[in-house]
Amino acid sequence: MNVESDTRRQRSMPCGGKDVQQGETEGMGLGVRVSVTFHRTIAATANTIGIGILGLGTGPLLWNALSESIGRRPAYLIAWTLYIPCTVWLSRAGSYDSFAAARYFAGFCGSVSQTVPASLISETFQPEHRGAAVAAWTVLLIAGPVTAPVIGAGILTRTEDWRWVYYLTLILGGALWVCVLLFVPETLYVANPNAPSTGNTQHALPSTLDESEKKDSHSIEHGTSTPPLANSTTLESGTYGRVGAAWYPWKEPVRFLNEIVAPLKMAMYLPLLLPAILYAVIFMWSVGFTVVSPQVFPRPPWKFTNVQVGLAFIAAAVGALIGKFAGGYLSDWTVNFFVRRSGSTARVPEYRLWALLPHVPLLTIGLLLYGIGYNNKLGWPVEVIGGIGVYYVSNSAAGGILQTYIIESYITKAVHGIALFNFVKCCLAFSAPFFVPEWAFEGFTKAFVVQAVVTAALTLITLAVLLGFGAKLRKAQKMVSVA
Repeated sequence: MNVESDTRRQRSMPCGGKDVQQGETEGMGLGVRVSVTFHRTIAATANTIGIGILGLGTGPLLWNALSESIGRRPAYLIAWTLYIPCTVWLSRAGSYDSFAAARYFAGFCGSVSQTVPASLISETFQPEHRGAAVAAWTVLLIAGPVTAPVIGAGILTRTEDWRWVYYLTLILGGALWVCVLLFVPETLYVANPNAPSTGNTQHALPSTLDESEKKDSHSIEHGTSTPPLANSTTLESGTYGRVGAAWYPWKEPVRFLNEIVAPLKMAMYLPLLLPAILYAVIFMWSVGFTVVSPQVFPRPPWKFTNVQVGLAFIAAAVGALIGKFAGGYLSDWTVNFFVRRSGSTARVPEYRLWALLPHVPLLTIGLLLYGIGYNNKLGWPVEVIGGIGVYYVSNSAAGGILQTYIIESYITKAVHGIALFNFVKCCLAFSAPFFVPEWAFEGFTKAFVVQAVVTAALTLITLAVLLGFGAKLRKAQKMVSVA
């Protein structure tokens, strides 16, 4: 029986009945163990990955609204305080439905890390260092899910019950809560509308700002959460503004509801929507990797053990680290190069997109090596290093480049732009576990060739549109950028 048909049969086979008992699961992967516990198919268990990703996509709509009203730090603390009991629920779930619901709410609460850091970066980093800062943040978002199988699915479940994966998550979540409490400062700056003028024309407001944006306009030139003033005494006295809560949701509920839906309204801005759609497709295929690989690598001719399946994702982690350099430092260098060549000091957001061009062939090669390698039963380095590793280099780089472009394209609404980016990304990724495995099992070469062509074509079209018309679109839609 070939790999595709045998794996398809396993995916549709229910677990936990007379065939596989709870005490017979040693050596099985995490997904199989959960399937045995809840008497569900492996495919149904894999689908809960998408349910958790949906929580990651919808949660920022709430956390961003809170961060824009009561502040960044309180939003972090509230979200992470709620994440801890959700993880307890996840670790002690007694049924499949309870487990799936716990995954959604854990993702919803943990999603504060998906978008709110964009505000901290735009408020604390100078424009010339912003790309590296965003890349450092995005590489951790990518590296976490791809290194988890090494410990969880590979090593921890080899000797312990699968619930220990979530006990470990609970321990790490508690430690992170302490770190947030001790080390994350407030960066939301609320300007005093009655502050006296500094007489510095360098910081004059662009004509495109509306009243709601003027309070954040100091970040356009300096990327900081404090106004561009040298006199620290005036800052301490609050003459020019303060750091802290801007307003309170319970006092202005209509305004709070408008903040919740504000990221969705950002879809009207093409320079924000197009990068979001592009990366959503790139990210969706990477989710497909994480679902397909544990179901195929244990089969002949690879015959990976659970530990080896987990270790295979080290290639993704290494690729993500390499991609951080490409998506951060190299993209900043690219912008600086074009600024020098132009002879002006304007940092046009579209300059950064040129750094994405070299990743088009890498994305294509990674998908082709992964699919063709599986289809022709080639050696594991083809799929693991050539496929997963190469793809994650460009996945990580693209995430850093595109998110920095969004921040710089509408600097005063960076938090809403990143929330839109995350929402689109997670909605598409939510669907991946439901269709990518079955599609792949019908023919790996065909499935991954289609993915490669779609990714390459969409990337080139997006780059052509934004490089050719991005500046005109931003001007027409009155977007406040760093240029």
